[in-house]
Amino acid sequence: MNPAKQKNWKLLTDPLIIKGAVKLFRYEGQVQGDPTYPVVHVRDPRSQIQRLWSRPEVLDLPVPRFRIDAEYIGDPPSVEVTICNVNDNIDKVFLGDLVKKHGPFEELTIFYHPKNNKHLGLARVVFENVKNAKSCVEKLNQTSVMGRPLQVFLDPFGNSPALVSFFSIG
Repeated sequence: MNPAKQKNWKLLTDPLIIKGAVKLFRYEGQVQGDPTYPVVHVRDPRSQIQRLWSRPEVLDLPVPRFRIDAEYIGDPPSVEVTICNVNDNIDKVFLGDLVKKHGPFEELTIFYHPKNNKHLGLARVVFENVKNAKSCVEKLNQTSVMGRPLQVFLDPFGNSPALVSFFSIG
């Protein structure tokens, strides 16, 4: 047998542990060149009974949802929707009920002026998937809510001019 082609091997004597000994290997259950060692039948040391009785557990791992942030590279999925011309009387609960009809969403934000806390008429919704976001834009765009027609559009990364002007307010 050629030791270079063998898969199963074991070091029987190690010169670092036993001083003056020569390295002795066993390949596939046989010691090469020394017939005094008995042939060992190589087998799996694990218990067969345990393998028969144990059943593999089903892994219930949650699938992570990737967040889109400033570090995101590539074309973002169109799950972010900007709503402009929102009436001052519309609050988060009312807008959430209005948007929930088109599918589940992750985040809903109504923007207020940072100094005087006045309603700016802007809102941003992040949906769980693209289909729900597109449905919201199709159904709510130019729809009159509390007397004002909403302007609804897809806005990946929130780069619309309305939001940019909001964040530039000092």
